[in-house]
Amino acid sequence: PSRGLSFEGRDARHTTRMPRHHGAARLHLDKTDLSFYFLDMSTPDTSTDPRTRILQTAETLFYRHGIRSIGVDRLIAESGVAKATFYRHFPSKDDLALAFIRGRDASWRDWLARTVARLAPEPRQRPLAIFDAIRERFEDPEFRGCAFSNSIAEVAQGDSAVHQAAA
Repeated sequence: PSRGLSFEGRDARHTTRMPRHHGAARLHLDKTDLSFYFLDMSTPDTSTDPRTRILQTAETLFYRHGIRSIGVDRLIAESGVAKATFYRHFPSKDDLALAFIRGRDASWRDWLARTVARLAPEPRQRPLAIFDAIRERFEDPEFRGCAFSNSIAEVAQGDSAVHQAAA
C-alpha cells in the first residue's frame, strides 16, 4: 500500500502519486499562477523571528519562481506565520519585494567579498579573482540568473520602488 497522496486533475486519466513528507502533506492551489504544489506541513523553524522567516521564504520563492508568480497566501503558508503577522511586517507584497531586493543586495555584496578573499588571499590578486567568483556563482546548480535583472524584467514600471531598488 502506498503512503502517497493521490490527486486527480480534470483529466481523470492522470493520477499523480506523491509521497508524504514527515507524515503530512497538503495540496495547495496557488491562486496567482494556478499551479499545484505540495506544502510541507511539518512544523516550521520557529527559532527565527516571523519577519526573518517571511524574508527567508520570499528569498527562496522570489528567486526561484519570480516575484509576480508567488502569491501572498503561499508566502504566508510556507513561512508559517499568520496573515495578520505577515501584514504587520509587510503591509503589501511590494513592501516585501523591496525588502527582498535590499536584502539580496546586501547578501550578494557579502558573498562576493568573502568569495574573492577566499580565492585570492593576496589583495593584489583580488581584481581578477572577481571573475573566478562569478564563474563559481554561474556554475551553482541553484543559479537562476541575476536577481536584480530578473526583478527589473518582472516589475516593468520604472517608477516602482522595487524596480528602482533593483536597477
